[in-house]
Amino acid sequence: MPRPTYPTLNELVAAFAESGLAECLPSDMGDSLEQAKGEFEKGADYGPFLWSGESEERSFDAPGPIRGMHGMGRCGGGIRLALHTGLLDIERLTVDGVEMTRGRDFFLYPADAGQDENPFTSIQFVRPTFSAQQGVKVTGDWGFCRELPDIVWRAVLLRAAWNERDTIARKYRALGMAAQNATIKIKESGPVKLEYATPGTASIEGALDLSATFNTWLDTWNRALRGRTLTQP
Repeated sequence: MPRPTYPTLNELVAAFAESGLAECLPSDMGDSLEQAKGEFEKGADYGPFLWSGESEERSFDAPGPIRGMHGMGRCGGGIRLALHTGLLDIERLTVDGVEMTRGRDFFLYPADAGQDENPFTSIQFVRPTFSAQQGVKVTGDWGFCRELPDIVWRAVLLRAAWNERDTIARKYRALGMAAQNATIKIKESGPVKLEYATPGTASIEGALDLSATFNTWLDTWNRALRGRTLTQP
């Protein structure tokens, strides 16, 4: 199920409460969560990945081999403008203050972006275009998506915890040292998958090792990033 926002601190704590790890979280998990959001935005190559909720104007030089120097002169001579991020919808495009019409003066690419839920990543003008430096103004909804795919939401939550894995492992071990022999079981609660110990026959040392859990969190992160990097058509 898509999520309207990145996970909040309350959602992170609730998820780990279900898994039994809430007591092992450090007190500054809010900072870790913000760090994880930034890591995903950077790793996915989009700025932003999740649409902010408001339209924004961004400025570009006209595409092409001609580059003005020191804020002076004309730019351009080409037709394909790489946006270097995602554009979900466009409201307005002007070149040196002259408004351009979509479908007549320019086209958005990939052409099928609107159908497969991927963003547009470039603008193609119908003829070689020139402008003053930063003279191309594009107003629209920027980002890769309007709602986060569920795997991305879970990945950011788990990455925040993975970044604090040393503290979590140390606290988990301290809480479990009083336990006796244990058997490893698997418990899955929402986005958090945890290998935990219950009375049984396995050694307590193995039962308190969270390495497999941490590897699962990292695997979720890597799968979420896969296919989210920016490619220009």
